Amino acid sequence: MGVKPDLVMVLVLAMVISDRDWVDRLAFILIGEFMLQFGPNPDIYSLIFLGLMVVSAVVFDYVNFQQYLVLGAVTLVTTVLMNVYGHVQLSVVLTEIAYNLVLVVPIYTILSSSYGKKVYK
Repeated sequence: MGVKPDLVMVLVLAMVISDRDWVDRLAFILIGEFMLQFGPNPDIYSLIFLGLMVVSAVVFDYVNFQQYLVLGAVTLVTTVLMNVYGHVQLSVVLTEIAYNLVLVVPIYTILSSSYGKKVYK
């Protein structure tokens, strides 16, 4: 089993922190969920993903701290929680955390500078 970053999760987190509109946020979360859906019925991973993305959006609204630190902390916690159910090896989870953290910061920087709806000015 190879290690891959959860690109959909990273993109959704970056979009959710870049846009304060809840309609847009829910649309991003649902599109991300549909991208990850391979079967006709939702599975436990789908529910975990949906729950974590909605909780992350709420955290971004209520934690008034440096956004890059909040984004990094939420990415770290979300990556760990997405892998807890699957009983993945610790080394795999740590590598995936590193990949996700390396990806989420530049993606958020690009989105926040080009998307036009900056969160904090």
